[in-house]
Amino acid sequence: MCVTLSCDSHPKYDEYYTLNDIAIIKLKNKIEFNSFIQPACLPTNDHQTSNTEVDAWAAGWGKLNFNGAPSETLQNVKLKIYDKSRCSQVSSKNDWRTQICAGEYNGGKDTCQGDSGGPLYVKDTIAGKEKFVVVGITSYGIGCAEKGYPGLKKF
Repeated sequence: MCVTLSCDSHPKYDEYYTLNDIAIIKLKNKIEFNSFIQPACLPTNDHQTSNTEVDAWAAGWGKLNFNGAPSETLQNVKLKIYDKSRCSQVSSKNDWRTQICAGEYNGGKDTCQGDSGGPLYVKDTIAGKEKFVVVGITSYGIGCAEKGYPGLKKF
């Protein structure tokens, strides 16, 4: 559920399977970009989110460990994007057309409770400049940073 000036949920949102859990929020006021607020680069149609073993980063104010307290500072963690075959045990309700698997297969690094909705981004070269491109949105997983259970992200 969205609480803003305007919010449009995905028309195919499925609460049971946690599919299409994304919404577009329209802000009441314009944003002024500065050194702390920057636009997110979005992938082009030919951007490959299916590449695996690619470095990616996630950011959020979520918990630093399962059932722990939320972080008081924005966290940023380097993860790997994995092939869906390595992530099928995370959930039986996966939709690999709209989900990707990212985390640290050996455990120790992941997103956690409270990070949902935050970005998953990769480095890419656009017009000759290295930029970060958002390729997914943190969604869910089993625990936090558990060995063998990377988290699932939407794209």
